[in-house]
Amino acid sequence: MANETLLTLEDTALDALKTLDITERGGYLRTRKAYQGELDVEAADQILLQFPALLLFIDGMTFTPASTRGLEYIERPQLTVFVGDVNWRGERDTRRGGVAPHEIGTYQMIRDALDTLAGKTFGLPIGPLVPKDVRSVVQSATPPMSVYAVRFEVSDVEFNATGD
Repeated sequence: MANETLLTLEDTALDALKTLDITERGGYLRTRKAYQGELDVEAADQILLQFPALLLFIDGMTFTPASTRGLEYIERPQLTVFVGDVNWRGERDTRRGGVAPHEIGTYQMIRDALDTLAGKTFGLPIGPLVPKDVRSVVQSATPPMSVYAVRFEVSDVEFNATGD
């Protein structure tokens, strides 16, 4: 898979999630962008000001032989979407959402990311995005924040290791 395809995958996935922006009707996201270390310990206090946030990046690939010759592989890029929210009523409301309409909660954010991205190819020469798993990254009472990683894998894309 060409590097350009990976960059385009990241960009088009972010663009598809635009409907969740606070500027869109019914949207709630303050931040939707490529991940750039915002969850690092040194930057954690700054990300609270950007919640609810969705941060996305290509976090790796897996390879499996596609033939018995061992020169052709199936490449599966993995896309991770961090969803994060803060709710000063408490960590439970951060996950479940609060009483106000804009207090969405990370559980709904996970569902929205899955609904928006699963099965999509975005017109790229790749197989559809397949949900892989959802993992807790941060659950904190002080400050009351919740961050989950929603991981997707691109289904089979073959390539020849010799460049033929």
